[in-house]
Amino acid sequence: MRTRLATSALLLAAFVGTLIIDHQFYPYCPFLLVLALGVFCTSAWELASLIPEPFRPSRIGMSATVAILLCTVWATRAFGSKDGAAASWQILLGVYLAVLVGHFLLCMAFYKGPGHHVVHLALLGWGGAYLGLLPASLAHLRWLGGTEHSQPGLSALILTLAVTKAGDVGAYFVGKYSGRNQMAPLLSPRKTWEGFAGGLALAVIVAVVLNEFLTPGRTPLPGPWVAAMFGVTVGLAGVLGDLVESLIKRDQGSKDASTLLPGFGGILDLVDALLLAGPVAYIWFVSVEMFAARTT
Repeated sequence: MRTRLATSALLLAAFVGTLIIDHQFYPYCPFLLVLALGVFCTSAWELASLIPEPFRPSRIGMSATVAILLCTVWATRAFGSKDGAAASWQILLGVYLAVLVGHFLLCMAFYKGPGHHVVHLALLGWGGAYLGLLPASLAHLRWLGGTEHSQPGLSALILTLAVTKAGDVGAYFVGKYSGRNQMAPLLSPRKTWEGFAGGLALAVIVAVVLNEFLTPGRTPLPGPWVAAMFGVTVGLAGVLGDLVESLIKRDQGSKDASTLLPGFGGILDLVDALLLAGPVAYIWFVSVEMFAARTT
């Protein structure tokens, strides 16, 4: 428990420090880019390492794919306009397809006979989508206010991360001390329905409270009821994201993605909930923006 709390404190300090510094460098956010590259490229390396030989895809190839996609988000948003989200997504998907073609070309160039090339290519494409495209939704939140206004995107990103992690924390402590009924015994034996309820409740509370204090004079979400629904849906997405990674690990016979983070396991074990919570939160904020634009 102490190790987990100490690791959490260090990670929280690093993240908050990055946001504070990058707020001064908006819209370029270079330190946030470095943090995102470190987190998700390491997660890609861990994901590839979970696959046993001879089916394991190139760890360098998977990490490079994720790095290219994240850098594409930064290049298209930091130097784009307020209305650049749609164009950014189009470019991002085009780059993703180009990277897949690049992997095909490399396989053809170094082909030496029958093996597991098709499996490697499929896993590289899947890993790129899982750890490149899904986190892109989370990254896009940072530019929610366009390139001129830092606060809306900063508030949206903080709210999303806080709600998702609140769900994790609530589920962990309630499940640890009150959990009786297993939620998914084959995928994640420690998860309980009591922990699920506790995590969801804390996610809603954090969403409602934090929504009122993040942006003076303008809440990220319009009112406590919308914030509560945000907490429910993002909290649920976080649980599903956690279970998705549990499925991957259990299918490969591993308990943790790695041993990099004391008390947690690997980096992938730390961000798994965000991989599905990010897209759900992004849909929420874009929908709120569209609704606000139509009513003004």
